[in-house]
Amino acid sequence: MEKSIYLQKIVKEILSLAGDHFLARKIGQIKFDGTDYPIFIVESRFKNPKSKNIFISAGLHGNEPGSVYAIIKFLNRNGKKLSKKFNLYISPCLNPTGLDMECRYNFKGRDLNRDFRKVRTQEVLMLKKYLEKKKIKYDLALDMHEDNTFYVIEGFSLKDNPRGLYFYEVYRNRKNSDFGRKIVSSFAELFSNLWLT
Repeated sequence: MEKSIYLQKIVKEILSLAGDHFLARKIGQIKFDGTDYPIFIVESRFKNPKSKNIFISAGLHGNEPGSVYAIIKFLNRNGKKLSKKFNLYISPCLNPTGLDMECRYNFKGRDLNRDFRKVRTQEVLMLKKYLEKKKIKYDLALDMHEDNTFYVIEGFSLKDNPRGLYFYEVYRNRKNSDFGRKIVSSFAELFSNLWLT
């Protein structure tokens, strides 16, 4: 493999987050093409039992680097303030080999996003073990992705593709049945073209 963007850039960015407000925990590593790829979780250094617990994952699909760069940039800009209000647990890039190959799948051709029920990948197994060991009830969990807005699905046109922010709510309860729409709506001033589905 040529130069590794993950090892040369992303790992440095992740490790630079560690300090007064965050820990960068190595939860394991995978070996690909003779190279070790460490997998990290960035978490709040000091946890407040009265604060909400938030889990964010990014980089499950290697051809969606925007999620990886976005979460790192977000933490650099807002991490100090947010770590005082919330207990944050962040998986900034679960698929480093896919990132380096610019491929949706990991180095074994597996889609990590489809692997959480019947775990077959080292990456998902590492994350699940970390989460199970922590035994935390998360108040909010976000899985960040990126869409290729120039890829047209048969039966649609380029103008049908979303260009903005949208949410899929996996779980809805009666109390917060419109939670995703409320979050997206709060961004309306920042983004002019939103899909509210």
